[in-house]
Amino acid sequence: MKILDLSQTLVDKMPVFPQDPDFSLEEILNSEKDGFTISLIKTGLHTGTHIDSPYHFYSDGRKIDEIKLYELIGPLNLIDTTNSLNKPVNILDNSSKDVLKAKKGSSYRQINVSEFKNVKKGDIVVVKTNWSKNWGLNNYFTQNPYLSEESAEFLIKKEITGLGIDAPSVDTLGKTLIHEKLLLNDIWIVENLKNLELIPHNTENLEFFCIPLPIKCEASPVRAFIKWII
Repeated sequence: MKILDLSQTLVDKMPVFPQDPDFSLEEILNSEKDGFTISLIKTGLHTGTHIDSPYHFYSDGRKIDEIKLYELIGPLNLIDTTNSLNKPVNILDNSSKDVLKAKKGSSYRQINVSEFKNVKKGDIVVVKTNWSKNWGLNNYFTQNPYLSEESAEFLIKKEITGLGIDAPSVDTLGKTLIHEKLLLNDIWIVENLKNLELIPHNTENLEFFCIPLPIKCEASPVRAFIKWII
């Protein structure tokens, strides 16, 4: 069995989304001086690798503690969009006769059917962009790849359980439409994943795990990882 951690490490003064609270980590007591260590963290809940629940946008939506653990574990469909740079990820329904085609000069990038596994009801879909390589750089939060409206509608139609991405948001900076659509349909979102490029090609039976705190609010840092059988 192989396990791959997909989570950003929480460290003092780490990068956070624009206008989000800064993250701080401080040792209040130290084992060498005080006999034991106690630390204090101050953070917004959308820091590092984190999950958004429907309550993030909807007052009647589920909070993090209301999402059952079994909903946060499941088969992974990895969608490779590594050529996307600040363009909507346009996932095509291979069962549709009306295949959307990218127009010359359009900001839409067509993702061929061969680039993703068939999405099924209940799947956890993770979009691989390799944008996590820019973690810590100035453009990480401002020029990230993001999903098109068609992508969101496709995934909603398929009735997926959750969506993850190795970028700071499923939306482009300053927009929230994709969040709104997915969360309205009770699809949770995990952002700031990393290490997706380390998943071996043609690996099958990937299982995704997303473990948040049981907290009564809209978001939580998570330990996200995948496992597969070698």
